[in-house]
Amino acid sequence: MDIPLISTLICTYNAESFILKTLDSVVHQTYRNQEILIRDDWSKDTTVKILQQYAKKDKRIKIYTSQEEWKKLGPYWGLNFLMDKSKWEYVAIQDHDDIWHTKKLNKQIYF
Repeated sequence: MDIPLISTLICTYNAESFILKTLDSVVHQTYRNQEILIRDDWSKDTTVKILQQYAKKDKRIKIYTSQEEWKKLGPYWGLNFLMDKSKWEYVAIQDHDDIWHTKKLNKQIYF
C-alpha cells in the first residue's frame, strides 16, 4: 500500500511566542510522510528567524515569506499560495498557534 503524502500548511504572522510548540507538534507526528509548507506574512518579530532555524533541522519544512513575494496576502490567500506550492494528496491546515496531538494525522489519514 502506498503511503499518501500530507501537505501541512501553516500561515504565520508575529508568532514568535508560540511557533516552536506548534512546529514541534507538527514534526513529531507519528505519521511521517508529510511536507510542511509555511508562509510568513511579513512578521515584525523573530518568527521568520525561528522558522529558518527550525527548517535547518527538518528538511520537510519549506518556508516562504512576504518579503520574497513582495506582498502581504493574509491567512486565506496565504493558504491558497501554499496549496499552489504543495505536492498534496491530502492537506492539513495548522494555525500558527495550535498544537496537535502526536497521532492527529495518523488517525485522520486512515479515517
